[in-house]
Amino acid sequence: MKFLFGNILLSLILVLVTLAALVVTSTTASAHERRDVGSYQFTVGWIVEPSFEGIKNGLDLRVAIKESGKPVEGLEKTLKWELTHVPSGVSKTFDVRTIFRDPGHYTADIIPTVPGVYRFRLFGAVEGNEVNQTFVSKGGGGGFGDIEPSEALQFPEKFPPLR
Repeated sequence: MKFLFGNILLSLILVLVTLAALVVTSTTASAHERRDVGSYQFTVGWIVEPSFEGIKNGLDLRVAIKESGKPVEGLEKTLKWELTHVPSGVSKTFDVRTIFRDPGHYTADIIPTVPGVYRFRLFGAVEGNEVNQTFVSKGGGGGFGDIEPSEALQFPEKFPPLR
């Protein structure tokens, strides 16, 4: 009887650990927004999540053909990324670049200096099809993380305020 109870308890613990792991990994995976754009699928977010002020980050963009999942290459020549810090309205446009040995995966490097809600606008063309798509971080109702304050991460000394 003790042996049976021990096996049931062990099985229950393993199930709970597995469920906890699934919750953690599904939360991490949802830090991007996936959207169908014509016959393409865009997956957009920050390259590093969670994202903090003062720490190098950038665009994380994957573009694939919706029907086949085949990555779309060559967009570094035809697509631009406009980044806006929503509370201040400050915007800047960047060229995108490919990520080495990862077809259909693009980035543009930045160091965000202020926490808050950010808006991404991708515009230009994908295989000759005009694109103008806007994505916003979670604080604005979107699907990827806002930029968070970095003060709690600073060790052993705190940086002077970036603002």
